[in-house]
Amino acid sequence: MALPVPARSAEQAGVGLVAAAPNPRAYVLDGNLSAVVAYDTVTGERVAQINVPSGSTRIVPSPDGSLLYALKSFSPNSIVTVLSTTTNDTVAAISVGSGSRTAAVSPDGSRLYAVNRSGQSVSVVDTATNTVTATVPVGGAEPQEAAVSPDGGQVYVAHTGGVTVIDAATLSTSLIPIAGMPRDVAFSPTAAAPTSPMKSSLTIRACPSSTPPPAPSPAPSRSAGAASTSLSALTESAPTSPATLTARSP
Repeated sequence: MALPVPARSAEQAGVGLVAAAPNPRAYVLDGNLSAVVAYDTVTGERVAQINVPSGSTRIVPSPDGSLLYALKSFSPNSIVTVLSTTTNDTVAAISVGSGSRTAAVSPDGSRLYAVNRSGQSVSVVDTATNTVTATVPVGGAEPQEAAVSPDGGQVYVAHTGGVTVIDAATLSTSLIPIAGMPRDVAFSPTAAAPTSPMKSSLTIRACPSSTPPPAPSPAPSRSAGAASTSLSALTESAPTSPATLTARSP
């Protein structure tokens, strides 16, 4: 089914699909209206509209679909607007780092990780209080996207020169070097036999001209003395479900 979505700038496009009884709804960030518009995915009808700041560039749903996070990139501070899909109202506005265009939410919904492209960092947001609890520098310029591991234990941030891995518990970091500019990073579920150990396998795909990445080297840690996480520790950990991570470079 094609939704009757008005034409809009690619810089102001965003779509999120969340469950809302009795039918799932598609939420579209409409730059022309400066609003998030909800469509019934069964009938195609427009059922709600929630205004957001002009220039918002992305919406990210919470795991349970009860909230949407709309990002507006700005300097020195970007804005994350929290929207309720139950009441169709604005819940909060959170000031994060510079140039934040994308974000990832932890599987349990307790944290939002806003990727600050200009600030070369990640803002960690406590979603219970809608406050920034930490800002973590990443190991390269122009961070693009982030993905949270299935168990919520690590956050992977793609940027020029590689992928920075943030330990969610300690906020220490390690770097997986990749030639070029990885632009996206995502987990995909993999099948496993019922008796197989539950673990994550890590795969990185870079541009064709790059050489195989060396072992990860430590990136600057947020706190002195915090131990960096090694690649072997990441791949041998036991998240709640097995997964494969893929980073894409142009």
